[in-house]
Amino acid sequence: MMLAYAWVYLITLALFLGIDFVWLSSMVDRFYKAEIGELMLDQPNMGAAAGFYLFYVLALLILVIVPQLRSGAGLGKVFLLGAVAGAMAYGTYDFTNLAVMKGWSLKVTLGDLAWGTLLTGTVSTISVAIARKMQWLTN
Repeated sequence: MMLAYAWVYLITLALFLGIDFVWLSSMVDRFYKAEIGELMLDQPNMGAAAGFYLFYVLALLILVIVPQLRSGAGLGKVFLLGAVAGAMAYGTYDFTNLAVMKGWSLKVTLGDLAWGTLLTGTVSTISVAIARKMQWLTN
């Protein structure tokens, strides 16, 4: 059983990292730096980034993926719940920054919120579909 949890975690982490890497690689210069470049470090803090990804995926498993695997929910529901979790997490970050930071952009808030919502919903859905195909953590 623990091995199945580990596989679902690792697959979800790989999906999240891979898809987010494509987004960030293509959007850092044209979107984030264009809007909030003066707030950004020259090089990202990779330790902090790793901490975010490891914790976020764990929370996603606990709150969305494992419960929906166990319940047998349809993939549409999985996407919706993942999207809500993403909107909550990214919205907290983005709207807090908008509220307290000079130079934080409404455009970045809305774009990053949309991205986090879509990313989290999509990764949740793909992870559940793979886990079901492999018959991990299903009833």
